[in-house]
Amino acid sequence: MPPWSLTAIGLLVILWMTLAPHPLGEEELPLFPGADKIAHAVMFGGFSLLILLDETRRNAWKPISRAKIWGAFATSALLGLIVEICQLVMELGRSFEWLDFVADSTGALLACLLWAWGAHKLSSGR
Repeated sequence: MPPWSLTAIGLLVILWMTLAPHPLGEEELPLFPGADKIAHAVMFGGFSLLILLDETRRNAWKPISRAKIWGAFATSALLGLIVEICQLVMELGRSFEWLDFVADSTGALLACLLWAWGAHKLSSGR
């Protein structure tokens, strides 16, 4: 399996879910208020984890540097901003929302912090 295959699949899923006019069909799903922000956080947190997993696989399963962990966060957050800008300019029924970008970045940050914490725990033997 190519070293960036999981990241590529995650990217394609995010682009479909965030840019397609009706990615889950025409029928609206009944959701609670703020559910879309949770979905954004989970998508972009998951994307960060896929980046980190692919990087760890590429690095022969050795721990990766904090710089690479921060790079995964930055990549995910930047993707969130790019998606929001694309929604603004594409005019396909999607809209730019700063809170979506905040949710994207928050999910990415939490996932990267969780990864760093887990890596620290594994390296210290606890």
